[in-house]
Amino acid sequence: MNITLRQLEALVAVSRTGSMTRAAQELHITQAAVSLLLRQLELQLGLPMFDRTTRSCIPTAAGRDAVRAAERMLGDALSLTRQMRSLSEARSGTVVFVASAGAASALMPAVLATFRTAYPDVDVIMRDVASDQLVSALLASDAEFAIGSVDGPVPEVTLTPLVRGRLSAIGWPGCPIAAMQTLSWDELADLPTIAMHRDTLIRAQIDRRLGRDGKVLTPTHEVSLINTALSMTAKGIGYAILPSYMMPTEQYPGLIAFQLVRPAITRQLSWIQQTGRSLSPAALQFQKTTARVLASAHATAIARRAAV
Repeated sequence: MNITLRQLEALVAVSRTGSMTRAAQELHITQAAVSLLLRQLELQLGLPMFDRTTRSCIPTAAGRDAVRAAERMLGDALSLTRQMRSLSEARSGTVVFVASAGAASALMPAVLATFRTAYPDVDVIMRDVASDQLVSALLASDAEFAIGSVDGPVPEVTLTPLVRGRLSAIGWPGCPIAAMQTLSWDELADLPTIAMHRDTLIRAQIDRRLGRDGKVLTPTHEVSLINTALSMTAKGIGYAILPSYMMPTEQYPGLIAFQLVRPAITRQLSWIQQTGRSLSPAALQFQKTTARVLASAHATAIARRAAV
């Protein structure tokens, strides 16, 4: 048995109008087409749906039961259509993702606020984890994607760049080096510094690269969280060593990034997605929003630094 929605529509329309002619007008098809749909349905069900006269169609007992069932099925189909259309247009749904703790605290608030304004009916669930747990948390959960920095390439995932920036010394308004545009690692060694702990990915990258030049980073302070480093810098405790894009201008409007040179070290924030997995429409819109907001924030930070 292969009952179609069109047959159910014909059944309900004839029951409502009491006439094949009026049902045909309502469905925008010919009377012959309505008659064919009903005959096919009655053959499939093995029962007559209507007692027909020259002037009207009166539902049989089986027909009345069939009409009630058909109305429920058509209602469910309409509800499904509306729900799928809403999902396809990103007007509803749920976005679940994983973010590194640094990105979650420093960058994602602006992204989340912008996305919420544009898509108020989409639920967003962010799970913040340590950077070294980013990929494993993505692969082991229901998250569609992750946002953070990893040392790629990484098996089973695809990395899409969101923003790139040089490692910089983040200073505070009126700091002693405020007039400088860049800073060498040797010059930085004479200043109070705040670096990430040795077990973090960013610190491992710094130590590897400086080691090739025979240099060693000996920070004044070591912390586990990027937001801790930024908060300490805002109080003038020391220069935080972070990628320039990790400086949230809204949270810390007065901070200044001094690009570190000799050597210059670049770090990338990526959109991380399990290879072969597609994104929901809502997640696709979240990806576009993330890229746009982060690019704008980074450009603003660069322009502000150039104006100092």
